[in-house]
Amino acid sequence: MAIMTIGNFYIIFAGCIASLIVLWTKPLHINHTAKGHTSLARQSSHCLPTPRIGGLIIILGYSVGVCFLPKSDATSIATLLGLSALPVFLGGFGEDAFNLIDGLNGLAMGIALIVDIGLGSLAYLVGDIAIASICSILAASLVGILIFNFPLGKIFLGDAGAYSVGHILVWIAILLLNRNSDIAPFAILLMFFWPIADMLFSIYRRYRGGRPIDQPDRLHFNQMVMRALELTFLAKKTRELTNPLATLVILPLAAAPVILSYFVRSNNTQALIACFICTGLFLASYWSGLMLAKRFARTGSRKARGFAF
Repeated sequence: MAIMTIGNFYIIFAGCIASLIVLWTKPLHINHTAKGHTSLARQSSHCLPTPRIGGLIIILGYSVGVCFLPKSDATSIATLLGLSALPVFLGGFGEDAFNLIDGLNGLAMGIALIVDIGLGSLAYLVGDIAIASICSILAASLVGILIFNFPLGKIFLGDAGAYSVGHILVWIAILLLNRNSDIAPFAILLMFFWPIADMLFSIYRRYRGGRPIDQPDRLHFNQMVMRALELTFLAKKTRELTNPLATLVILPLAAAPVILSYFVRSNNTQALIACFICTGLFLASYWSGLMLAKRFARTGSRKARGFAF
């Protein structure tokens, strides 16, 4: 993956300074930037109101990174990507954080970083330096705020941030496919496997349960892992510990399809088979976790009683 050492340093530095400013001025804006927070929410994995404007910091870092790009097609592409993300950013800025994988400290940004590094590395491998450079500045933008999001969860992405990062990553993938015909489309899909699988399965689960598909619940994969930690090994511990530990459990699982995509990057049939295998493993691990949680619920565990089935 192409690395612009000095440029990336300034991106990370800008992100850190912006994050510190947000934290230092928290009393002045928390009533607005933690909009929608309630520790009683079914999907909540956090107890304290936390700023959900990480998207602003990422956009700032990305803009700084564009300034350091050499004058080439990378600059034009990166600028257009940033501009195209603005309506998405503004649309998400007015909503509270019902993001599907933004439920644990470092999870959404960690997965975004994994996907971005995967796309950038693949672009570098096939000689598409422009796309690799754009992935590089986006990675630095994510790192600049990730250190404040994991493990303590001081700042969250929010919908504006999640939508913007997702928008840019998807368009990077589309451009990478369009510019390099030897890359298998299903290999790119493998890189996005985890967020797509969680989203589709959440929609199916809610539809089958007769609930609105946009209604939050506590049955996401990340929440299953967190509850499993609470009910077993860390029964006496608090969310401050189980929350980041659950992220550490999930990130290697989310990275596995990204790594697998490299071995099937030029064979669409093999990539499709890999997608089916990953889907089967995802469903099997999810239902195994659900059955384990129900078993604890039947034993009368106090913590298990709070788990929504």
